Amino acid sequence: MMISSKNKILGAYKSFLKDYLIDQYKYDGSQLIYFEKDGLSSFSITKPNSNYKNCNFVNGYPHFQISKDVCLAEIYNFLNDKPIYDDNFTIRYGDLHPNKPIPMLGQLRNIIIDKALVNIIKTSGKKNNIFTVGNISEKSIKHFVNSQTNTNNEALFNLIYSSVFHYDNQDNKNVLAYLSFCYESLNIIENYFKQLLLSDNSYLLESQLYADQELYNIVKKLTYEDAFKSNGEIKYVLQEFMFILNNQYKNSKIINIIGSNQSEHIKKVLDVVHINNLNCDVSYLTYSLCKNADSRNIEEWSRNLFSLVKDNDIKVDSQFINARDLIKFIIIANSNDTIIDFENPEYFKINFWGEIYKGLQNAKRIARNGTIYNCKLLSNMALVNQVIDKAVTFGDISKLLRYLYSVSHEFNNNLNEYQPLGELYYEFTAKCLNSLNVSDTKLFQKVL
Repeated sequence: MMISSKNKILGAYKSFLKDYLIDQYKYDGSQLIYFEKDGLSSFSITKPNSNYKNCNFVNGYPHFQISKDVCLAEIYNFLNDKPIYDDNFTIRYGDLHPNKPIPMLGQLRNIIIDKALVNIIKTSGKKNNIFTVGNISEKSIKHFVNSQTNTNNEALFNLIYSSVFHYDNQDNKNVLAYLSFCYESLNIIENYFKQLLLSDNSYLLESQLYADQELYNIVKKLTYEDAFKSNGEIKYVLQEFMFILNNQYKNSKIINIIGSNQSEHIKKVLDVVHINNLNCDVSYLTYSLCKNADSRNIEEWSRNLFSLVKDNDIKVDSQFINARDLIKFIIIANSNDTIIDFENPEYFKINFWGEIYKGLQNAKRIARNGTIYNCKLLSNMALVNQVIDKAVTFGDISKLLRYLYSVSHEFNNNLNEYQPLGELYYEFTAKCLNSLNVSDTKLFQKVL
């Protein structure tokens, strides 16, 4: 689910196909569908609308044609990464603290969602992808103090705590030691992610945001009931605005990836936005929690998952799925609102990936001869930018996977008919898999 400070308009993207439809049919941005019935094929929309021009109407629904050349132009623009947005985007994710740098299996969900979301956003603007590490939490500071002194040293805690929020005493040896401890945790996190092919993150220690003390003073003046702690520091809700109003990010569409159990926090943040009439475009992409996903040990949860794979004979191309690849497959195949149980193969949805893999194999072996012509497969492939916009607007990357599955299913069931499209289908599928950040998995490396 995407919860936003501003109304998100589905279809607010640009493309060659959209421009063509506006010009030819007075298109209004409604969701397009490819329609086949009684031997007739055409495009239509999901709700009746009599304002279209140059088309036939059936029960109030416009029906119109899109030529092969227009479809191909839209597909090739996708393959060549032509932007469908002009906005700046800032995607913020991460759910870790220096005192517990290794994520639980379930915490990988926001990392994997982020990698795919960043890939599918095609914009001419700037993309900031920020992994925040919560080193301003009292638990992290107390953990460090206790590890240094083996006691609850209140004076040392207060020194570090104050330096975090007011960016003072930065040359103090104890403050420097704490920051060094925080940076060491980043190395631990990065080495963990390298094992999962999820590295190359842009890390931000939350304490770095407080270097802007002018902004801190602005945030302190925001109207919000019960905004301060007993020591006068701002509470968690207002801390959020040190990021939202930061000069580096405030002129962009900010998307925060966060667990759905934080709904009360999200509500409070958006209340502050509205009460203070803040001109910011901030959204929260929420995802449900995971069951049986508390392990922080890669080897442990890999063994457990692979045992489930073998016990349930989960294979693609006669091969068992690699457990670390399976994590990506499970999270991408399920909508964000789904509570995933990592001990229940019902959530693995390997049939999606198997159909796509089969399509790639088929595309490599068929003759690929003949002239490309207008057909159901080509028409549905031309809707890819619409699907991507829907995935971005709703923050649900599974929409792109399910679409790719349907395209692959059509291709696999009509191979003789679609021989001329074999090469284009292969390139298209490879591009979609790259967008979903799974082309580097062992399964797809074998066929790409």
